[in-house]
Amino acid sequence: MPEPSTPHLSPRRLQVAYNLLREAVSRGELPTGLLAVANREETLRCETYGPEGVVGTDRIYWIASITKPIVGIAVMQLVEEGKLLVEDPVVRYLPEFGVNGKEGVTVWHLLTHTSGMADDYWHDPTVQPSVQADLEGALQTHLRFPPGSHFEYCNVSYRILGEILHRLSGMSYQQYLWERVFGPAGMVDTSFQPEPEKSPRVMPVQDFPDAPGGMDGFIALAMPSGGLFSTAADLVAFGQSFLNGGTGQRGRLLGPAALRVMTALHVQGVRRYGDGGPEYWGLSWEKVVPQEGRLVSLTGYGHGGMSGTYLWIDPEYDLVIVFLTNRVGLDGRARKGIVNAVMAAVE
Repeated sequence: MPEPSTPHLSPRRLQVAYNLLREAVSRGELPTGLLAVANREETLRCETYGPEGVVGTDRIYWIASITKPIVGIAVMQLVEEGKLLVEDPVVRYLPEFGVNGKEGVTVWHLLTHTSGMADDYWHDPTVQPSVQADLEGALQTHLRFPPGSHFEYCNVSYRILGEILHRLSGMSYQQYLWERVFGPAGMVDTSFQPEPEKSPRVMPVQDFPDAPGGMDGFIALAMPSGGLFSTAADLVAFGQSFLNGGTGQRGRLLGPAALRVMTALHVQGVRRYGDGGPEYWGLSWEKVVPQEGRLVSLTGYGHGGMSGTYLWIDPEYDLVIVFLTNRVGLDGRARKGIVNAVMAAVE
């Protein structure tokens, strides 16, 4: 099958996206803003806006839940190696998981946010849990609904996936990601805790939720659901590996077959638990919700983070879009308009 041709982007129309970003920062809707647009071969444009001396295209942002598809690609590597089947029950790999009605939860449920598992397993919100206590709480959590019957965005699923990675690979999930994902992709600044010498480049997070230990306590947990820090260049490299058939700057991440399955539509219109709205997901990837009328393609996939960050990969248009900012609680309106403006520049 021939590769899709790289579309031309109108510089004049692409400027609209950067104008929107600059204006959102100027009026205080965003504290800072970075927008990178790339194709499979190169970064076409990357600019950042915010207080002088604070922003820069090399800044390290907390990417929050963009961590999830990065962990997801590691899970799919285990599938390629025959160590794991997505349809298997989790108890096959973690026998102690099979309590409180979770025996029927599969790896597929974890990857599609349809497990029904409750995230509220930290019973004392005034106490900072240790890594081991957090894992034990995740293993013991209960169900809010039968697996597969509804969709509910679930962080605990990725704590469980991190432990599966550990047990099947013999490495911590942190080390596994460093060796098997960051390295081949060419992601040199991505980690759960930036090195001290890189601290001047780390963007502070505004409005981080009150929690025991604050941001430092969260970092110490190395959450596989949302603990990674990264840069625009690293996320572009990660996205380009998908556009290049699973091959990164320094090696192979996934083969085309696994990449196709990971990014396919698995959850189509499944109703959210509680409010009943429809959801569309791949394995760790958000897919297009037709009712939203976004300009991205149906073949694309992406993920956002609670810090306002967003990554979108669009193979139909040969595009990677990276949007970075640093405030918790943003409604996503500015980001959606900016991404639409990028897509409108395609000719």
